[in-house]
Amino acid sequence: MKVNVAIIAALAVLGTVGWSWTAVMGQQPDGSAADPYLTEAGLEPCPDDNYFARRDADQDFVLLCDVLAYSNQGIRDRAMADRLLEVLYIAEQMPWPIRTLLALKTADVLIELEEPEVALRLIDRHVQPDANPALVARAEILQEAVQMLSDLSPELLHAFEQRLLGLEAGLGEQGDELARETLLVGWRIAGFARLGLDDKQGAQRTFLRLSELATGPSDYAGSYLVIAHRELARIAYEQGDLDTALQLVTHAEPYVEDGAKPQAYLHPGTEGLALLRAQIELAQGKSTAELFPGTLVGDPEAEWRPRADWNLQFDGETQARREEVLTLYRRIYKERGNPDFSERPAIPDLPILRSMAFEQAQSLQVSSAASAASFANALRQLDSDEERARLEAFDRSKAQLRQALRRYAALNSDADTADVSDALGELDRARAEIAAQPDFASDYEDTPGEPAIYRSIHPWYLGGFRQGYARRQIEEMLLVTPADGDIHVFALGWSGDAPFAWHVLEDGVEKIAPLVDRLRCQVDLKSCTDEAEFALAEMPVSPSEEKGQQAYDQAAAYEIYRLLIKPVEPALTKGSDVFVMASGAMATLPLAMLVTEAPDEDYDWADYRTMRRAPWLGNRYSFTTTPSFDSFRPNRFFPINNVSRDMLFAVADPAFDGQLRPGELRSADFLTLTREGRLANLEAIRKLSPLPGTKAEYEAVRSALQTSEHVALLGTRATEAALRQHPDLDDARYLLLATHGLLPGQNDRGLAEPALVLTPPDDATSENDGLLTASEVRSLNLRAEWVFLSACNTANAGGTGDSLSALASAFLRAGALQVMASHWPVLDDVTPALTTATLRASARNRRGGPGRALQSATRAVREGRWPGGGRIEGWQESWAHPMAWAPFVLISNGDEAIVNNRFDTDWN
Repeated sequence: MKVNVAIIAALAVLGTVGWSWTAVMGQQPDGSAADPYLTEAGLEPCPDDNYFARRDADQDFVLLCDVLAYSNQGIRDRAMADRLLEVLYIAEQMPWPIRTLLALKTADVLIELEEPEVALRLIDRHVQPDANPALVARAEILQEAVQMLSDLSPELLHAFEQRLLGLEAGLGEQGDELARETLLVGWRIAGFARLGLDDKQGAQRTFLRLSELATGPSDYAGSYLVIAHRELARIAYEQGDLDTALQLVTHAEPYVEDGAKPQAYLHPGTEGLALLRAQIELAQGKSTAELFPGTLVGDPEAEWRPRADWNLQFDGETQARREEVLTLYRRIYKERGNPDFSERPAIPDLPILRSMAFEQAQSLQVSSAASAASFANALRQLDSDEERARLEAFDRSKAQLRQALRRYAALNSDADTADVSDALGELDRARAEIAAQPDFASDYEDTPGEPAIYRSIHPWYLGGFRQGYARRQIEEMLLVTPADGDIHVFALGWSGDAPFAWHVLEDGVEKIAPLVDRLRCQVDLKSCTDEAEFALAEMPVSPSEEKGQQAYDQAAAYEIYRLLIKPVEPALTKGSDVFVMASGAMATLPLAMLVTEAPDEDYDWADYRTMRRAPWLGNRYSFTTTPSFDSFRPNRFFPINNVSRDMLFAVADPAFDGQLRPGELRSADFLTLTREGRLANLEAIRKLSPLPGTKAEYEAVRSALQTSEHVALLGTRATEAALRQHPDLDDARYLLLATHGLLPGQNDRGLAEPALVLTPPDDATSENDGLLTASEVRSLNLRAEWVFLSACNTANAGGTGDSLSALASAFLRAGALQVMASHWPVLDDVTPALTTATLRASARNRRGGPGRALQSATRAVREGRWPGGGRIEGWQESWAHPMAWAPFVLISNGDEAIVNNRFDTDWN
């Protein structure tokens, strides 16, 4: 095998500088490393990393030291951006001379997070022309990077690299550390840009230069060296140069081992080197049994002993690489001869492969939606109303801090004194409120670089523990996760000899996506892809279609069931409540609309009578969507109450005067950057079409509920301010929000999170701009048992990658027990019947749970008879089509079953 001579020569040079951090870094008398930035800025060294030293030090300075340590590890996530912004604010107040450097580090992270506009504003405001020349050069490099990445081309990238070479020429052999890190920042950006252009040869040159610059006596450089060697190794691996690839990994590994250097990685194994080493060695011909034999534990004389895989506890550095970890787990699992069905996993303290795979699959779906659901569960489990009130206040302060940080970041050099003062004052207040609750801060802190696997739960807690206390109904779990082109399906049941199943559909993403697109196209014409529309057009027109009836491809619905659900179904119990955690294409399709038998070859796919009689999967199980299984943890399994007033609070029929649906405003920018931060573009909102049918929906729900109290914000009163400030909102038992929904990815620019659209005000402010975003929903304080979101697409994932919309799950975070949300625009005449039937079924059988209530309602709408009897007035045969009865899904985090006493929690 030919070895890349240039890379090996570079490795030989690197080897001569040595890998001992003690030898290359100046040491303090106590043995800790001096930070060159703090020294240059005239600040004292960071305190020792022990409880007493940190407790006695200035806490703002401790925060600065932590941020620099995270930065040295190369962490660039949202939590890191927020920490940097907070420290930047402190530096501006103190003032600390390190402020300019912090602004540039923050801008670098924001560019990574695809927020270039905010990054440029930070640079504009915090980097002065008379600053350190190396920092001014870094500001220019980041500004040029934003321009280059906005319209990436070989020409722009070449010009950017020439700029870096010019800076190198002026650095000299020694240079200063600030100038060297500027080059490291630039070459890292250039390297990934080369990969973005699929220019492997150019990327190899770029990362080699990054590797050469990253050697030397500075701790921060280690993270750049790891990046450079990892990417060089991956390029060599993909080119078949396995010896070079393995040498590169070997040279980088000392930088990520615990204790190998003063600022060791927080979570060794998450930087991707262990995964890459395994892939390389497998490609060299080693077997999984050689690399990962596992360790048999327990009594050697026992008939069966579990195999613990301690050396498989690693992860990838990106979502794509983390998916490859799950692929590796599956390969090892099958090569050991393990079956797809097995006993329910136990022994949660041991790294057992099938349990690790289940947790890894969950972690690939970890999102803001998941953390929102888990927090709502934790809130209800506190011992007293006083404790809950304190945690709610703390959470609101955290939300206010995040909002204040966004506003602070949006300030530029032209911001007037009043705007700056307001932003700084807002930050002051939020930080003071958080500091007053130190006991919550450590438990609910967003830590930079925290592995996603920390928010997964072992399957034993879901099955063996929780279900052991069910009074009557059993919950079962279904996890559908696309990974590395395949789709992994896990089922965790209760009964039978093998209630745990792990099935993999190879190349499943490619096989399932077109089938889902076809079904989506038939229930929501506006969502049709060109491919789906063409495929459906090729089908012969049926007799019922000739009469104007809408077709539904039961063959495609069965094929999805056959490929994904049927292989794991023996682990499930017919008639059970199934909690579903899904991502990818399957997150956009309610499972209830699949069918369990193949239709006849000559069936009429537009015959509504055939649809009514079809063997729908929704008849076999009641499905509830959950954002995260993490909220089912046993340490949150306590008796809980949810006290609310018998009140319907409705917001419907907002005052719009346009003609367009949200998805038709693709050239609109729904958000604009103002002095108060990013606010709604009122002109875009006003172009949306009115929704008069939502007023009728409100009337129907009000009639069905017959609550003792009701509040209705209709028409011009349906504003964001009126909703958020209403004194009765917190205590209402039922909340109906019937309006347009906006999703990230639905429009070309601007929208970072989902939102509900309300009556636009005359002038936009942070409290009333016509958009109720997911983050604003999370700041509400609700006690609602039911939230109905009959806006368009409120259950879809949009462009966020979340397993379900952060908007729907934000209501769980705000305190709601469950949310009914729609996957596609709901028919005006059907929506009142669906919501009313659900509420009627729930009232008739509260012990049955909301999932069974929705199951009963969909059957009622499909067949035209209310739960319990009586014909639905106005029912039409077309309601047998899934377009009518299947749009809604129920979203819950498992709390409702505890509130309504379906589990025995007295022991706790």
